Amino acid sequence: MKAIRKLKNKKLNSKKIMGLASLILIGGIVSSCDSVMLNREYEYDRIEFNSYGEFKETRQFKSFDSNSNKDLSNNFTYYGAWELRDDGRYQREVKEYDISNMSYEEVYNIINSDKELYDFLKKPEKTFSEITDIISKDEDLRGSYYDVTIYSINRDRYADIDDTERNIWVLIGCGAIIPLGVGALIGWNRYNEMLNEENKKLTLKK
Repeated sequence: MKAIRKLKNKKLNSKKIMGLASLILIGGIVSSCDSVMLNREYEYDRIEFNSYGEFKETRQFKSFDSNSNKDLSNNFTYYGAWELRDDGRYQREVKEYDISNMSYEEVYNIINSDKELYDFLKKPEKTFSEITDIISKDEDLRGSYYDVTIYSINRDRYADIDDTERNIWVLIGCGAIIPLGVGALIGWNRYNEMLNEENKKLTLKK
């Protein structure tokens, strides 16, 4: 009788362990799925201004490059005044400067210092001519100017965004993994029970 009770208790404990392991597995997978569903996006900042005093700042919790989701490069472009050519077309000089490693504050200090701006404008990274058949009156009157765009990222501010499209695939994956995991635990438990029965038979034969 004692041996039967021990055997029943053993099976009962095995079932309890099996149930507990299944709950832990399911809970862990569900928790992982829930965390994967959130896409962390940091705050991106874009500042645009020119020599005419026009200024615009845009902030958002995603990259401004929607295609590759990578950081875009800063740019400083100088546009010369349009000039009428002998063939009746218009032409102006365009210069691009490397400010990829500069912050807004650094560029701001340069353009607000006549000497620094003069020295800076003497060292373009690229120079080319732009030619067109027609220009507007505003373009003709505008003369020479520069445009500046600066990008930055603030990793101290972020948002956890729910990505619906990715969540569907994550849920499908979790739905497939959970039954497989539970099935593996059930199979392992049955294998242990069969092993125990074989050991018991061998013990009785002895």
